[in-house]
Amino acid sequence: MLRRLLLVHALPVFYVLADIAVWVYATPLGFQRFGSIGVLLAAALFGLDRALRVRWKQSQTAQELLVRAEIWLISLGTLQWGYGDLFHCWSSGHGWQMCG
Repeated sequence: MLRRLLLVHALPVFYVLADIAVWVYATPLGFQRFGSIGVLLAAALFGLDRALRVRWKQSQTAQELLVRAEIWLISLGTLQWGYGDLFHCWSSGHGWQMCG
């Protein structure tokens, strides 16, 4: 149980820390592509959630935590994958345009 909860919290935190590093050090296109990793992690959490529900009976709180982590990661990853380059350029002071 403890290992599962650590995994649920560790994946989103690890993704956010890596995302900040990619935002600072990568190009706009690299930042945008890193969003696909967020979608991949959300899909992995979804699979883990379904596997754990079959194998072990989870508490309602653990299920809610997994669902929240999945929704958060899939939302952030999808937005970043689609519009990450524009956000990266905007945050760098270039406005809402493609920057190289």
